Formats: sequence, structure tokens, C-alpha cells
Amino acid sequence: MPIYYDVSLPISSAMPTWPGDPPVRVEQVSSISQGDAFNVSRLEMSTHVLTHVDAPRHFVEQGTSVDRLSLDVLIGPAVVVEPHPGGNLITATDLGQLGIRNAERVLIKTRNSDFWVGGPYEFETDFVSLSKDAAHWLLSRESFSRLHHHILRYDRKASACMNWPGVVSLFKSHRARLK
Repeated sequence: MPIYYDVSLPISSAMPTWPGDPPVRVEQVSSISQGDAFNVSRLEMSTHVLTHVDAPRHFVEQGTSVDRLSLDVLIGPAVVVEPHPGGNLITATDLGQLGIRNAERVLIKTRNSDFWVGGPYEFETDFVSLSKDAAHWLLSRESFSRLHHHILRYDRKASACMNWPGVVSLFKSHRARLK
């Protein structure tokens, strides 16, 4: 029987958001302890906060939206790697040294995970991200059908993959194939 790991971060009003995105709000609207018949909470947040999926629609106007993605994209065997770049950018050289082979999914764990230990939580600007050559290296591997990463953003200068934080699905090729 397969073992499944949930890599999602817990949702909390204390979690910071990408600059310009609305804050996370969690509000209890009814409570059994207050005499209500049931407990109900209201959750308000953007789709681009905490652990989330950047569906093709995030990058391509006519791309597939997250509600249309098959769960097979997100669930299945994965290889977890933990590169240790010299700075804040993971390069193709860093990835090449990890010996990644024939992986259907790749999870890249970085020191960004440390941002979510303890608190208080603030938006971190000193995060690890993928360089363009690292993204191209991963996307050029035919065996990778999915790439998930615990990285805040793909290439600080590009407007692609602004995942904050957690798991994002890049798929295996460039934007034109995300439709």
C-alpha cells in the first residue's frame, strides 16, 4: 500500500502573503461553545498563498485552471532532493550534482522550509529560488512529468512561477505546452 505525505502548510491568519496579495483571514462564524448548533468558519485568502498549485492558467490566459487539473498531476511517486546552493539561486549545476534520474515527480526542498518554524511570520525576501538555467534543466528532462518545489519564486527577474511558498506544478515544458 502506498504511503502519502501531505506537504501542505497549515492555514493561519498569521501567515504572510506575497506583497500586494490580500491577507489570510480565518474567522469563526458560529460555535457550539457559544450556543450555536454547529461550528462554522469562514476562510478568506488568495489562491496564491501558502502551499498552492500554479495551474497553467496562472501563466497562460487560455490554460487549464486549477479546478480542471487531474489529481494525478499532484499525487504519485516522487523523488525528494535538497540542493544547497552557494547563495539564493539553485542552478542547473546544483541540480545536476544531485543524481536525479527517471523521476516522475521531483520535490525540491530548500531552506525556505525554515521560514515556517515557530513564528512570528514575516514575508521573507532572502528566499531560495530556481535560476532560469535550473528551470530549463528540469523542464528538459523527459522523465519528469511534474516538478514541485518548496521555493518562493522561479527566477527573481521573471514573472513565472511566483509560488509563495510550497508546492507548485511547473509541468515538463514551457508555457506554450501548458494550454
